[in-house]
Amino acid sequence: NNQGVGYLAQENYERALWEFKTAAELDPKYAEAHSNKGLVFKVRGQYPEAIEAFQAAIKADPKWATPYNHMGGAYLAEKKYEAAIEYFKRAIKIDKEFADAYYNLGIAYLERAPLQKNPKKDKLNAVWALQRATTHNTRLYNAHLELANTYRDLGDWEKAILRYRLAIETKPGDPLPWKKLGELYLEKGDALKAEEAFAAA
Repeated sequence: NNQGVGYLAQENYERALWEFKTAAELDPKYAEAHSNKGLVFKVRGQYPEAIEAFQAAIKADPKWATPYNHMGGAYLAEKKYEAAIEYFKRAIKIDKEFADAYYNLGIAYLERAPLQKNPKKDKLNAVWALQRATTHNTRLYNAHLELANTYRDLGDWEKAILRYRLAIETKPGDPLPWKKLGELYLEKGDALKAEEAFAAA
């Protein structure tokens, strides 16, 4: 399993999969090997195989939150939003401080929102989930950025500005939040601050 993790980090997916399959064959109750096997399938876009592997991991250790989160990710990639949301919620129920699961839940709500009769409800649910993600991991750059974009979309400009600033603090070398901040200041009619943000970008 550990050798597989090394190969996965090197993006040598064939070898990583072989190592994880070997570990799972040697010990069918080794949840981490099944979960890692699922990760390789997920990266390769083989979602049915990934889901099967994550199910095996959950069966081996039902109280481990990680495979539930990965399962949700596989369903999200397939745009099966209800199933994705269900599994992210299961992960959070097991581990109430699981920042990545909160983040993924937020993304699932945001992706589902345009398909809903009342998209605002999903956007507000996304805000809650993304806020929780950044509470448990203040360095989650993508969560700050998505929160800023969502606040902007909801018309809460002050909170959007705050989150763009937090994204900038988290990842100072990325021009994107500065660019977004500049666009927001333009919307607000503050040309001077917009110019400063675009210059920083």
